[in-house]
Parts: sequence; C-alpha cells; structure tokens
Amino acid sequence: MAVRLKKLGADRISGVLTVILVAAMALYVMSGAESVPRLNMALSAGLYTLYILLFWGATQEHSDRLKVHHRWAMLALQYALVLALFYLVPFSPNGILLVIWSAQLPYFFSFKQSLITLPLWSAPPWWVFASTWQADHVLLTAVLYGAFNLFALVMMDSRRQAELQQQRAEQANRELKATQSLLAEAHKQSERTRIARDIHDLVGHHLTALTIHLQTAAHKTQGEARQAVEQSHAIAKLLLADVREAVSDLRADQGINLRHALEQLTQTIPGVEVHLNYRLSAPVTNMDLALTLLRTVQESLTNSIKHGNASEIQVQLFSEGMRLMLIIEDNGTGNTDFTKGHGLAGIEERVMALGGQVTFSGDGTGFSTRLVLETAA
Repeated sequence: MAVRLKKLGADRISGVLTVILVAAMALYVMSGAESVPRLNMALSAGLYTLYILLFWGATQEHSDRLKVHHRWAMLALQYALVLALFYLVPFSPNGILLVIWSAQLPYFFSFKQSLITLPLWSAPPWWVFASTWQADHVLLTAVLYGAFNLFALVMMDSRRQAELQQQRAEQANRELKATQSLLAEAHKQSERTRIARDIHDLVGHHLTALTIHLQTAAHKTQGEARQAVEQSHAIAKLLLADVREAVSDLRADQGINLRHALEQLTQTIPGVEVHLNYRLSAPVTNMDLALTLLRTVQESLTNSIKHGNASEIQVQLFSEGMRLMLIIEDNGTGNTDFTKGHGLAGIEERVMALGGQVTFSGDGTGFSTRLVLETAA
C-alpha cells in the first residue's frame, strides 16, 4: 500500500472550500425545515468543521512528520463523520463529502483495492440516508454519486502515478549526478597519472641523458669553457630534480571528493529531510571504497523512502582511528522482521569485498544501516 502522501496544494484548498459550501447550503436547508431539530443544526455545524480539519490534516505534506497511523485514523474518522452527517442532515449533496473522501484513497490503497471496495464504502452512507429521511430517488442519487466517486479515484490515481514518476526521475537524476561526480574524480586521477608518467618517461629521460653528457664534457674541456659546462651541468641537475618533484606531486593521490558526490545524492529530496554529517579525518583515495559508500547511501535512501515511509534521514560518515564508519538512520516504519532484498544483499557484498562489516536493524521507530571498515579513509 502506498501511504506516502504528497501535499495536494491547490486541491486541498479547493476541497476545503467545497466542504464549506456544502455545509453552508445544508445548514440553510435545515434552518427552513421544521422537521429538523435545532440541535441537529448545531451538531452538524461542528461535524462539518471537524471534517475540514481532518481532511486538512490527512493531506498534509509528509515532511510535517505526521505518522502513518495518524493519517489512517484521520481517514477513518472522516468516513465516520460522513455517516453521521448523512444521518443528521436531510441533504443529498452531502455525497460530495464522500467524493472528497474517495479522492484520498489512492494515497492509502492501490487503485485496484479502491475500485474493488467501492460498493462496500459508498453504499452505507446512502442506506443510512434512505433509512433516516425516507427520501425519494435515493438509489438513483447513490448511483450518480458512485460515478463521481469512481471519477475521483481515477483522476487522483493518475495524479499519484505522475507524482511517483516525477520522484523516480528526480531520484535517478540525483544518482546520476553523484555517479558522474565520482567518475570525474576517477578521470582526474587517471589523467594526473598519465601526465606524470609521460613527463617522467620523456622529459626526465632526456634531462638525465643531458646531465650525463654535460658531466662527460666537463672532463674534456678546460678553462672558461669547462666552467660554463659545469654550470650548465648544475642547472640541468636542478631542472631534473624539479621535474622529479613535479612528477611526485602529480602521482600523489589527492583523494576523491566524496563529500560533493554525497551532497549531490542527498540534496532536495521532496518530502524528506536528509542530514549529511561528513567528518572524515583524511580524504578517500580508493575508488572502490568511494563507490561502495556512495552506493550504500543511495540504496539506504531508496529503502527509507520507498519501504520505510521516512520523513527524516541521518547520514553520518566519520573516522575513528583506523576505522571508517557510515551510519544511516531514518524515522520510518522499520521492523525487526525484515527480509534482505537485492539492495541490502548488494551492500553486504560490496562491503565484504573490502573486508568490512555491515549490519541492518529496524524497529517501530525506524531503520538503520551501520558500516565499518578497518582501514584509513
């Protein structure tokens, strides 16, 4: 069941305004009906107000940290209010409230589940209405509003699918940028090594040959000429030393900018707050290690959002002596009885290949991944 709920924006406002309009019309009709007790009017006004509050709360953006079971409770209470209002108010347009309620179902159930159960939840309110008020043409009205319910389900499911596709595209784009960042770092290292090798093999070789020839020439010349050759020999030796130092600097591993890649991966995830705490005492120089850390964070983010419905994720990467540690924790719906899928198994394989350890744990308050490598970063 998909229970991650996106903020509906203008749809939420239009829904609230529609309920207010229905409530105003219903209360106006009740005020002119002598058969309706005044107590019913006051109670109905309160129920309409409560319905609006529950609708607004159930459709809040996920970043508001509203727990999933709270959303389920709000959805159930809205349906109970619909039944109560059908009982208290002799006003068939209250069926609009059921249409607004049904529009929320695609965010809690699959479209197939919502469609199959449509008769089960759309019929009871009209049965209550017919039993209480003996209204005419109730069956025809119920069928008409049932069609509206179906239309709302189809439209909101299409919207939800579009949102999911956009989220997948944004996630793929973040992952692509992060991977490109690591590949760019690897390319830079490869280029530095190639340039250093070329300088050593070409310039260094010729300078070495030059110093040998100058040294030989110094032994075969006399006077001012010898002094000039010896000076040239000293300059050539200094130049050779400078070239060797430059080659050493180029060959020296400057490290991979892993922080930038992780920032690309974790920034601007809709509906989720990701806190990255990067505290490595030395740069990561091993490409396999950097890729393992990136893929671990990537897979953990996907699991936390897709399966754990998390709204907040903590990513900590730090070093303790010769140990590198990566801890990822979320506030989702983790549980102790979880099965390792291909993603978690892939993380284990990568970490074990580097001689490290990784553990996964979950409970009712979230899920965590802990990676430890006995190596310097």
